[in-house]
Order: sequence, then C-alpha cells, then structure tokens
Amino acid sequence: MRNSRIRYLLTIWVILFVSIFTCNAQQIDTVYMNKIASSFKQITNLPQEKVYLHTDKPYYFVGDTIWLKAYLVNAITHFSGNGSQYVYVELINRKDKVLQRIKIQQDKDLFASYLTLPKTLEAGDYYLRAYTHWMLNEDSSFYFSKNLKILASQSSFMYPEIRYEQKGKKRTAIITFKRPDNGVYAGNYVHYMVRTKTHENKFRQQQTNKNGEIQIDIPEKEEIEQYIYVVLEDKQLKYKHTFYVPDAFDYQVDFFPEGGNLIGGCTQKIGIKAIDINGNSVEIAGDILNSSGDTITHFKSVYAGMGSFMLPVSMGEKYKAIVSTTEGIKKEFSLPEPEANRLALSITERNGVIHYTILHTPQKKLSENLYLVAHIRGFLLFIQPIEKEQGAINLQSVPEGILTLTILDGNYLPHSERLAFVRRENNSVWKLTPDKSSYDSRSPVSLDIHLSDLSGQPIKGNFSLSVTDNYAIGCDSIGDNILSNLLLTSDLKGYIETPGYYFKNNTQRLKACLDNLMLTQGWSRFNVEDLLKEQQTNPQYFMEVGQFVSGKVLDIRNKPLAGKHVNVFVNKRPYPSIYTDSNGVFLVDKLSYADTARVEAQVIEKGKIFRANVQIDRDYFPEATNAHPYINTKYQHQNEYIEEMQSPFVKEDGVLMLRLPEVVINARTLVKDRFSSYKMDDEEMLSQQDARTALDLVKKVPGFRIIDNRPYINPKYSQRPEHLMSNDVNNRNALRPKEKIDYGRTARFMLDNRAVGFNVLSLIDAADIIGVHKIDPEVDAAVNITQNLKYLEAAYNEAFESGATLEELEELEVDKQLQKMKDGSQNISGGCIVLTSRTGNLAIPSNSQGDTAFLLGFNRYKSFYSPKYTTDIERQSSVPDNRTTIYWQPKLLTDENGNANVHFYTADRPSYYTVVIEGITDKGVPCRYEYLLKR
Repeated sequence: MRNSRIRYLLTIWVILFVSIFTCNAQQIDTVYMNKIASSFKQITNLPQEKVYLHTDKPYYFVGDTIWLKAYLVNAITHFSGNGSQYVYVELINRKDKVLQRIKIQQDKDLFASYLTLPKTLEAGDYYLRAYTHWMLNEDSSFYFSKNLKILASQSSFMYPEIRYEQKGKKRTAIITFKRPDNGVYAGNYVHYMVRTKTHENKFRQQQTNKNGEIQIDIPEKEEIEQYIYVVLEDKQLKYKHTFYVPDAFDYQVDFFPEGGNLIGGCTQKIGIKAIDINGNSVEIAGDILNSSGDTITHFKSVYAGMGSFMLPVSMGEKYKAIVSTTEGIKKEFSLPEPEANRLALSITERNGVIHYTILHTPQKKLSENLYLVAHIRGFLLFIQPIEKEQGAINLQSVPEGILTLTILDGNYLPHSERLAFVRRENNSVWKLTPDKSSYDSRSPVSLDIHLSDLSGQPIKGNFSLSVTDNYAIGCDSIGDNILSNLLLTSDLKGYIETPGYYFKNNTQRLKACLDNLMLTQGWSRFNVEDLLKEQQTNPQYFMEVGQFVSGKVLDIRNKPLAGKHVNVFVNKRPYPSIYTDSNGVFLVDKLSYADTARVEAQVIEKGKIFRANVQIDRDYFPEATNAHPYINTKYQHQNEYIEEMQSPFVKEDGVLMLRLPEVVINARTLVKDRFSSYKMDDEEMLSQQDARTALDLVKKVPGFRIIDNRPYINPKYSQRPEHLMSNDVNNRNALRPKEKIDYGRTARFMLDNRAVGFNVLSLIDAADIIGVHKIDPEVDAAVNITQNLKYLEAAYNEAFESGATLEELEELEVDKQLQKMKDGSQNISGGCIVLTSRTGNLAIPSNSQGDTAFLLGFNRYKSFYSPKYTTDIERQSSVPDNRTTIYWQPKLLTDENGNANVHFYTADRPSYYTVVIEGITDKGVPCRYEYLLKR
C-alpha cells in the first residue's frame, strides 16, 4: 500500500515535469539517462524515513512531563503510515548520556507518548533524539535532534557562581557557594573534577574559605567539551553542580564560491559564514583585498553570520579578507584561489523561474557531453543536455523543498552543484473559532477548527495541538518546527541556527537569507555523487514492524547448532517451542510486551536442559552525540514567571512562606556509608572509570586484588613472591606442590542486598551500577557477627542460584559458618563489596545453560490530564491550578469536511494562551498554525 502511494505520487511529479523543459529527447543518450535514473531508483527501492517530534512546550522545569508526538514520514513524499511501527525517543544530557529511552508503538498511524522528568534531575542543557530502527542504516546526522533547556522548578539551598581569572597562560576558576539568605558555605568540603579527557579524570578535594570560595586551576584539555563537576557536602546532604568551561573566544569565516569553484575571468557570487569556536554564529563585516592590497569590495553578514557578495575574479590573483566582528575583533582569512579549468553553476530566481548560467574562463569552452541533473529530496526531476551557457527552469510545479542542480559530464563525474530552496505561498487556510471572546478562570473552552486550501476545499490531515500559558511559556517562533524540519533541516547535514526564522514569511529578505543558507550549507541528504556510485548494499538494520525475540545456539567451540529445541519465556510467560535453523538462529515473533521485558531462552533435549551456549540478541542503540551547539536561550517574556518558580518563597493565602526543596533520605545508603572505608556512589565519579562491567568497577576499589582468580580485600600478603607474579609457566612451577600462601578469606559481594558470586560481576553492565562500597574485613566481621544468623542461609541460596563456584559455596556453607560463630571466631569475613543498581532490584545474571536478557518494550500510553470544573465545588476549590500546558491533544484529526474540535478548561492565572497546531495533511504537506487565545 505504501509503495503504491509513493509510486502514484512520483508518477504525478513526472507528468508535471515533462512540460518544464522543451528539449529534444533524442539528444539525450538513452544509456546515460537510464544509468542515472537507475541510481536514483535506489532511494525508492530502499526508502528512507524521517522523524519529527512535536512537544507541548519549548522548555521545561524539573518534575515536568514532556508530552510529545512523533511524525514518521517517507523522506521523499512526506507520506506517513505503513513504515516502521516503532519510534525511539531519548532524553540525553550534555555529557551525551542517555537518561531516558522510550519505544513508542504506532497506534492507528499515530505515535504519541510522554517523558516524565524526575525532580532530582539537574537543571541545565539536554537534548531529545528520535529515530527508527530502519534509520540506523543512515548517518546519525539525520536522526531528529532538538536541544532542550530544563530549568530548576523549586528553591535550592545552594546557589553556586563561577568566574574566571587569566594570568598569562594560567587560567583559574573561582567558585562561590551561596545560601538563599546571601550567606556562604564556609569551611565545607568540596569534591571536584575538571574534565580534561574522556575518562580517568581525578577527583580532588578542597575546603571553602571564609567567603565560601574554592579556586581551581584549569589545565589543558583534549578536543572535548570541558566542564567542572563539584559536590559540596553539608551534614547529611550533597549538592551537585556542573559548570561548562567556555573556550577562549575565537571565530572562523569560510568563503563559498557559488557552484563550488572560484572561476577566473568571471564576476561570481561568494557566500560567507562566520561561527565561533562553539559553533554559534558571529556577525561580521569586512573588505576583500587583492594581492596588491587594493580593496576590491566590501561585505557583511546579513543573518546568523551568513551573507554574500559579488566578486570580479581575475586569474592569478590571491584574495584575502580583513574581517571584524561587531565587537571589533579583527582577523585575516584567505579566499580560495581562482581556477582556470573548472565550471561553476550560478542561478538567480525571479518570479518563479530559476535562470542559470554556466561560469567558465573565457579560454575554456563548454564540453559537448555536459548534463544538468535536477532532483528534490532524492526524486529525479530531469536530466537535460547542456547546449548553452544559460537556461531557465520553471518552478511552477516543483514541490517545496531543497532543489539540487548538478552538472555532470559524460563519465558521470560532477563538475558543479548548486542548492536552491523552492518556497511556496501558504496553500492551507486555518480557521480557529472559540465559543467566547474571553474566559474566566476554570471556565470551559470550545475551539472549532477548520482547514481548507486556497480554493476552499477541505483538507484532511493528522495533527497535534498544544495550548500553553503565555505568562509561563513563550512560543519559540524561530526554533525548529515541522515546516523547517521536514523541508529544510532534515535534508541538510550540519547545524542550522534558528531554522524557523526562514519560514516566518515569504518576503524578499527572507528569500535572500535562505539563499545564503543554501550557498553555505553545501551538503544534502541525497548526494548525487554518492548515488551514482551504485554501491547499494543490503541494509544492516531492518524495518521494525513487530516485536520478536531472536538469538543463536552455539556449541562449546562457538559453532552453530542446527535443529535445537528452544524454549522462550517473556516475563515468565512461555511461548511455543521453536527450532534453530542451519545457522543456529531461532526467532519468536508476533510478540507484544511493554516497558522492559525479561526474556529467557533455554535449549531442551530429551526433556532436560541441554548444555549449549545460548545467546539472545540484545537491543542495539546508537552512540549519543549532539552536533548542535548549546546557546544561552533568553526567555524574554517569561523571566518573571521563572523567577517566581525558582524563588525560595511562595505566597499562599496572602502569606509569604519559605518553600523547601524535596529531600529524599535513603536509610539503607546511610547505614552503608557508616561502615564503608571507600565508596563510589556518584554517577560522575563512576562515569570516569572507563568501565564496561561491574567487575571493571570493582577492580578500581583500593585494596581489592585478584589472586589465582580469587577476589581479596586487603590480602594479608600484598606482594606475592616474584616467581609467582610471573606469567611464565616454568617460574610458576618453581613453587613446591605442597607450598601454600595464606591470603586470608576471599571477599564476598552483595548486589541490592543480595549475595552474588564473584563470577557474576563480569556479566553485569557497568551502566546499571550507581554505587560501589568497600567494607573492610574487620568491619564486615564485626557487623555480620550479629546478622549472619539471619541471612546466611538466604545468602547461600542466592549465591547458588546466581551460579557461584563450588569454592564460593563452600565458603558460604551454613553449618561451618555457624560453628565458627559458636566457637567465638571473629575472623569470619574477607570483607565485602556492596553494589547498588540503578533500579535497586537488578536481576542477577545467570551463567547457566540458558540466557537471560532485558529488552525494551513499547511505552504504555497515558492521556494528558485536563481537569474538568463542572461543579461549583470544583471551581471554588482552594487547590491552585497553575498549569503551564493548559491542554495537549496529540490525536487531532480533521474529517472529510476539514473540521475538528477540542474542549478544555482554563487555569487560575489570567493570561493569554498560545495555541499551536502542527501536523501533516493526507497529501504529505506539513502544516503549522499559531493562534492567540484571550484568557
């Protein structure tokens, strides 16, 4: 169904473009044309997907809920439906750590869900990323990505501030820790880390002075983002904060000759783009000088550090630019050198027609075997022989988006390329009619919505609607939206600052700014040169249309075992047995599971568990990287509200009261702290260990050693004899068979208050661990002498079930341990390593004949809560209603008559509401509409 819709649309486009050019078809080499057409056909045979997320607000407070809807469309046609059935959405922090990940299941062509922000989340910069499993075959630059500011929503006991001092090459950061009453934290210990490399950054400690300050020298760093992480300890509480260290200001200006090459003997347009070291735009102005130092022309940026100018180019000249920022910082840059044997495609758009010119030196003549190839979003529009230096393209029937024009020779080699953006006047008419001109607090609102084209014909479509309080939330009119994303940013690789700006209107100024963007961006999703290589391979990742469990069964030599009987359990629910194929692969499909599913697989042979290596396929998720620079967003009209939310005081019933932040005390953690001689229970500290498994983390604990594959804490002999430390077999055999060294008792291990075997640690992902505590043998013995009677037997059973070795079970043997305690022995422990997982109840991996895995299921959908004030008691309730998102409807569908309707109730605060509607029509046209509703 999906492919037929795409073929239908592409056929219509072909018919439309036949009339654009009036060239003799016989002049086109049929073989040449078929070669290019077959290359472009790859895109329709293996269609690409795009994802866009519409969120209810542009920024959030900790404790908020992010309501979102994902629009999944075909990358060429923008049709939705019948593609992937699942979309992955991730919340990622500035350190590229995935904090939350959900899997949204399609429900009647709709992908709607939510993310709840915990109250313990650190305020700062984050980003949302979205993709499908099928999109993993593409460059990660084409995943949806959106920077997100999350602000503190409650008061804090600490207000850290940072300033920098520079003395020569030495740079120092001075951090002040303030209290809400303007007092300072004096005499407090602060643990801190300065990130200069990816891992293994050391934590250090200082004590704040009488002014509540510490001073930190900032060392040289690798090519990574540098930050200072601080933890201030005050009685039972810890305060954590991350300061991102700005690089010393510098900027770069790049010059882009139109068509890619600077052609001598021509007057050519040159695009400019200025960005600072962090990727943000810089406004500049400057002069172009020739090799004699004469000023040829002036230039300046027009918007977002971009602009253009015309340059008369002479062969043999070397041009340079003297550039100055608005702050007066001057730099010098060289332009590309003019070339004699190249071509450049120059275009000008007037009244819906693109006029093009082939630029070349006066001495060079055009080759007879040059062709002009045009495509939009990878759909081939035409192939036309170039017979003259000039020509025209009528844009009347060209769809909106990025038009790519490429000059190819007879050997399919590109000589010049130019991007142009085709804009269309708004062909959809929105009409939103409220049932009243204004509303009281807690009053019902009814909005009638009608969508039609310019001729008045109704338009059907799939949309989402948000209503936000203007006092609290400002609409981001120049940020990325569904128009700018599907038509612009999703087809260009690289960061585009304020993409929504280019779609505010269709004035000549905005057209010029958009053309400057096309001049300087220079790389699109569908690259002609890459397409013509025809290196099409089978995709590595499939289009996900259902849930399943797969894996392999191998023998002890890791050879596949065919025809083996496999039992699969999902959340302890059995599924019909299946058999492995010739490659040892098994697959159970047509499953349905939500959240996180525990999957178990075992091989059964003759009614018994068969000894084999069973491997369940794990979920794969791409590495998190964000190419978008973080900027200090200014919320112009919401400062008063943000100050109100972050103030330590709140007015209730006319009385000013101190609002205290939530404090969660974990009694189990405090008890553990009391006996620990060493601890790693800070996520930043753990992330610096460069560990893949829990065993890697445990190896970082001071005093922990592995001797003869047995674990010890502070072993009695810290150094073995030299002949035993060697890996040489002959030296190892030098020890007499009866000689034995006593290293003390081996260490024991606890995971979430459960005993686990040492060999299990290598099966636990380090990312699942948030705490590692060491309890020394003497302390552990003293503590457990009164506790072992209670849980010793349970510990033995847990260790047995988790696959502990025979030696480990013997050391946990109940009778022997009890006898030792009865005899009054105090040395019953070799110490303990206590691990705490992120969930607090992590499943203990098994090294038995089966395999256990945890797979991500779809996120359970819940509706946005919208209060209904239908009675006087509800309307007069003293419970405040200060919603920032007044209403969220992800399932707004216009019917055959283009109509839809929504109902909701106003909140308490008198304010204007902004209504934002985004979505896609049934013809694949993205739409966006904003409406101001008087409260």
